Amino acid sequence: MDEIMDVQKELDEALGSLFLVRGKRDEKVFWALLSVKPSLMETFYDLHNTGKPYDMTEYGDVLHYGEGDTPTEKDWDYMKENFGAQENLEELMQKSMQDAVDFATSRVHEDS
Repeated sequence: MDEIMDVQKELDEALGSLFLVRGKRDEKVFWALLSVKPSLMETFYDLHNTGKPYDMTEYGDVLHYGEGDTPTEKDWDYMKENFGAQENLEELMQKSMQDAVDFATSRVHEDS
């Protein structure tokens, strides 16, 4: 069991999935590029989709942030250069998640 926890800790330190998160704090609208730890991915995604407030830093690292609804071109350039983030990040994440669901569903049907 300790070995599994060690591997999970190593993965959390080495990997992260990028999310463009939007919110409001003290009546100011903001966006943030968040790198979510693999072990917290499902919990984060479920909580994020509820629309309830949460502390992003409990799920990963805030890599870059700013005020307003969307990052500026300068912010996107910075995020691309430093983190490989793309402007269509949310679109790509949704497609990746749908592809994963489709793959898992096809595997279940194959095994039936």
